[in-house]
Amino acid sequence: MIAHPEIPRRSLARRLPGLALAAALAGAAPVPAAPPPPPVTPVAPAAPAPPAGLAPLPADLARPLVDLQHAAEEYRGLTFRRPVPAGVLGGAALRREVDRQVAEEMPPGALAALGPALKAFGLIPESLDLATYYPSLLSTQIAAFYDPERKYLAIVDLGAQSDEALRKELGAAFAERARHAVLVHELTHALQDQAFDMARFVVTDPLSDASAARLALVEGDATVTMMDFLMGTKIEDLPGAADLLGPALQSGGAGSPGFPGSKEIAAAPAWFRETLFFSYLRGLGFCLAVRQRGGQPLLDYAFAKDPPRSSEQVLHPEKWFGRRDDPVEIDLPDLAAALPGARRVAEGQLGEEGIRVLLAAPLGAAAAQAPAAGWGGDRFAVYERAGTGDRGRLLAWVTEWDAEADAARFLAAAGRLGAGWTARRTAPTRVVLTRGPWAAAEREAAVARLAASRSERPANRPIDLAALGIPSPAPADKGGPEKAKPGPADGARALPHLRGRHYTDPARGLALDLPEAGGPWRLQPSAAADALLEATSADGAVLLTVHDRGLAEPAASLASHGERLVRTIEERGGRLLRSGLAGGSYELEFEDADARTGPFHQRARLYLRGGRALVVAGAVAPAGWAARAAEIATFLDSFALGELPTLPPAAPSPRP
Repeated sequence: MIAHPEIPRRSLARRLPGLALAAALAGAAPVPAAPPPPPVTPVAPAAPAPPAGLAPLPADLARPLVDLQHAAEEYRGLTFRRPVPAGVLGGAALRREVDRQVAEEMPPGALAALGPALKAFGLIPESLDLATYYPSLLSTQIAAFYDPERKYLAIVDLGAQSDEALRKELGAAFAERARHAVLVHELTHALQDQAFDMARFVVTDPLSDASAARLALVEGDATVTMMDFLMGTKIEDLPGAADLLGPALQSGGAGSPGFPGSKEIAAAPAWFRETLFFSYLRGLGFCLAVRQRGGQPLLDYAFAKDPPRSSEQVLHPEKWFGRRDDPVEIDLPDLAAALPGARRVAEGQLGEEGIRVLLAAPLGAAAAQAPAAGWGGDRFAVYERAGTGDRGRLLAWVTEWDAEADAARFLAAAGRLGAGWTARRTAPTRVVLTRGPWAAAEREAAVARLAASRSERPANRPIDLAALGIPSPAPADKGGPEKAKPGPADGARALPHLRGRHYTDPARGLALDLPEAGGPWRLQPSAAADALLEATSADGAVLLTVHDRGLAEPAASLASHGERLVRTIEERGGRLLRSGLAGGSYELEFEDADARTGPFHQRARLYLRGGRALVVAGAVAPAGWAARAAEIATFLDSFALGELPTLPPAAPSPRP
């Protein structure tokens, strides 16, 4: 993807998403009382003096800092080799430091390439001055940062007004706990640096998908450690932790409008929000999956020898530690000689996550996932003609896909990108795109050269888990029902009781059918830990979901939970179309929109059972509701709860 400009050797920030994610987790379930600090020998009798320009830590932060270092060591599994100087930075000094670090890590050449690249794709407005806007936005989002080059930790003085907003948002006790959690996050970066040399690990290239993947590993690891600290245990060992984290991950950790920094990030172009949250939230999902599969040895291996190589692998961790799927390398030709007066001003990749962000504008975030899945590799270049400014910007883009069906699905979605775009399938798995004021003959010649671009598919050598002391997964029970196996181009996780369109889950006592219309339906991975099923129609317009969510408090009644959902929708500014009890469920239909999902029209049913909520829903862009409502109704009506028989390993069984 086009990486967030913090990509650097420096982790420029535990931005307010760290605090906001803590707030989202607090809303999902009660956070246990702070555990006593682990019995670890202090790293030093006293912390070193803060660097020049930083004020000393106030007593309320200086006192717990050693204990927080112990907590970071305990939960991350690494040990400090030397103490970390720490101090406070705020006001004009903070802005000067942000400007300095951006200038160092984003020198004029890199920033000069990033702006035209984002504008060529339509990801930021033409009028936006990135050199001025980005440091200004960044200054509103920082809560703390660790500088791996100067080896110090800076805690940002948010000011009395912001501190009060935090206490009002989180409560005084949890506000303090959240600030401590942010310090644990930053101390984890110090541990990473001392163990793996972050100045060399993170590659400074804002137009590299591989750089974005490395940053997600760095930020995700620190976010998992922060969550461990908040919960008082490693979250993969906590029963029901996936259910608790699911709502926080789905929310994006953006916080309420009164949360410090929320207004600024909400007003920013979607690219800034999505790339920022990708590093933290998708990185969290990746690192948690790695720890669940191979514990600390596999996570340390990622840092020491083999980091994820694409945003695709961050989104789908099994493509890194399981059936390996490294990116296709594309050798893009330089078209400048064939474009009179033009020069190449940027070159890079979008990756799967970048393509999701691009397609979310016309399709909505949910519907953009399926066309981006199956990504194999991509490479783009941006050209500008002398003297024409923005009017002469030309985009040339080659994409490779895992299979023909993936290329076809992306091509259909790309057709909705709008005026100025062209997209052609030049080979079974290749789609070539252009945008901008190309002369017809120049475009044809460029497409022909791009279609002939050389590419190299990866060897996809799997990780030797046995050499790391990681046991193979237990074999499946051959006596049970046959498990559905996704095909090579599917990319979906296996759903153990899927037969054609029919899905059952005997453990939960449920069954449903995917509609006949809209098929073939594509099953896809979900960022939500509580997702049982996600399916997208062949054209990517309709998203069907089933979620099983643990409840933070006992269910009072179906009606009361339904009414709470209605209030939440209305508080968000959504438009409720209808709601009420219907046949043992609470059904509601509404339209809503936000920065992460885009506009959508959804019909959903809520079932309460044994302290859990089953949510079955179908969503489509508002303009497509009339044409697709029948498919969604069929899906909802097929949902059945009850004691279900085990399906025989044969043709689909009739739904009970």
